[in-house]
Amino acid sequence: MMRLGKLLRALRVVRLSQVLESLQLLLKCIVASLRILFWSLVLLMIIQCSAGMTISYMLSDYMSDPARADESARYEVFRYYGTFSKTILTMFEVLFANWAPACRVLIDNVSEAYSLAFIIYRCFVGFAVLNVVNAVFVQSTMKVALADDEIVANEKAQAQADAPLEWRGDLGADRFAKTVVVTGAGGRTGILVVGELLDKGYEVRALVHSKKSKEALLSKYKALPADRIYVADIQDKASLQKAFAGCAAAIVATSAVPKLKVWSLLPFMVKKLFGKKGKLRFSWKGDGKPEKVDWEGQRNQFEMASEEGVQQVVLVGTMTGTQKDSFLNSIGEGEGDQIVMWKRKAEVFLIDLCKKNRMKYTIIHAGGLSDEPGGQAPVKLGVDDKLREVKNLRIPRADIARACVQALECDLAKDRSFDMTSVEGGQALGEDGLKKLLQEMGDVTCDYSINPPP
Repeated sequence: MMRLGKLLRALRVVRLSQVLESLQLLLKCIVASLRILFWSLVLLMIIQCSAGMTISYMLSDYMSDPARADESARYEVFRYYGTFSKTILTMFEVLFANWAPACRVLIDNVSEAYSLAFIIYRCFVGFAVLNVVNAVFVQSTMKVALADDEIVANEKAQAQADAPLEWRGDLGADRFAKTVVVTGAGGRTGILVVGELLDKGYEVRALVHSKKSKEALLSKYKALPADRIYVADIQDKASLQKAFAGCAAAIVATSAVPKLKVWSLLPFMVKKLFGKKGKLRFSWKGDGKPEKVDWEGQRNQFEMASEEGVQQVVLVGTMTGTQKDSFLNSIGEGEGDQIVMWKRKAEVFLIDLCKKNRMKYTIIHAGGLSDEPGGQAPVKLGVDDKLREVKNLRIPRADIARACVQALECDLAKDRSFDMTSVEGGQALGEDGLKKLLQEMGDVTCDYSINPPP
């Protein structure tokens, strides 16, 4: 009996945890939708007030003129549309409750023409607008549910528990083969790379620049141990050693981060207004100018990877490297800080370094990035910015992150440099999607003799 009692108590705890998990998810969805709720109410209030005041104005003569109708009829109309508050309440009844009485009182007492006005209003606002609002609410809820950290963490933990030993890294050699360090893991692309690696059962080490980024990473991925997140400065080579030691691969997603100078917006907009060419000004987050981050910082990472016996480096770069007049080179102080040029210089250094030892490299030049879900956009590979000759769409960061992880197990990606963006006619990046795209592209790689860095 005691064992049966313990079993029943355990079952109750399990059921309670499931209920609380559902309740917690429900509350998160409600909180996430508050902003959408606010703006939806503002939009509906504007529509309701505009329609209500229009009708009330049209009925003002009818309600005030005894010659138009008898007092009982005018009073009946006044009950619905006589004051601002009565009119707004009536309009909300028309939209959310029984709209027939508010419509009938005008058709029977004023004019049958109001029937057409109410039908149009109900079709436009009651059907079109409300359905769009409902769709936005559903999308917001689904996004929160799919991104719920604890649910994702539990699924990852279960997937890793069910995976074979060689994928979980429970044995020495296998553990080394599946250990990957991600630098720039606190960035918008790097954090997605961490998630992709965890999904695939890799043992992840994440390198971030600040304690704040470490806390954000811990909050997002509960399955990632705190002692696997390293706070270091890529400009201090010695601080990288612990993160890189014992890793089979490194995915480098560090980059200088531009910040718009708000004061430059006004002259830019004025010049645009008069048909002249304006230029926005940017500064760089923290002390992270391109020369320090994209050249010296990346060089430190590549050298540390080589010294620690890392077998492959996957580098996230950017397109427009072959273009001397790249817009990205012009942002920053003065004539710009040449971010693409410094990135290209680092890429050339990595390629030369890999030629001197057995380390492999994969360089992915990303096109314009978006935060849309991955696995849906039409993706295509190319070299030397030739893809910019066709209309480019924005490629999701999630697809770049997925490509970085797939490059670790794709022989065709080793010792290759290529552009990756979204264009019409491309294909969604699914499982082994990078391999298929590389096969389609053929045996080509980027030519660094085009616009070579100094």
